[in-house]
Amino acid sequence: VASAYGLKYILEEQQIQCKLIYEGTIQRNSLKTLINELHIPIEAANSHPLTAEDKIVIVDGCKGNKNVTDLIGDEVGVIDHHNIAPGGVPDDVRYSDIRSHLGACSTLIYFYFQDLELEVPRNIST
Repeated sequence: VASAYGLKYILEEQQIQCKLIYEGTIQRNSLKTLINELHIPIEAANSHPLTAEDKIVIVDGCKGNKNVTDLIGDEVGVIDHHNIAPGGVPDDVRYSDIRSHLGACSTLIYFYFQDLELEVPRNIST
């Protein structure tokens, strides 16, 4: 959630509107607290009507992994720090940035801030 929130900020700075959605249930209290305290605008996928034309970037996961739901829409990107399952990122994903040598996806997102010379807002860095 935190990494996706950082990416949302970056995309919106580039005039690309986006929404944060998730499939399943947010169970950990620490994650619920993070979302509430930082007012992270995230919603369940079933409350956001997706269409086949929607563009999806999977953050901290990869299309094809058993813990990633194949949502309606066009998966155009994968940003992750985990080792990718055998077969790698599917061919139909246009952009992938997999850095399995990093300990966290948020580190990868921070590099995007650096590359774009964007200051990291306090709520994002938290």
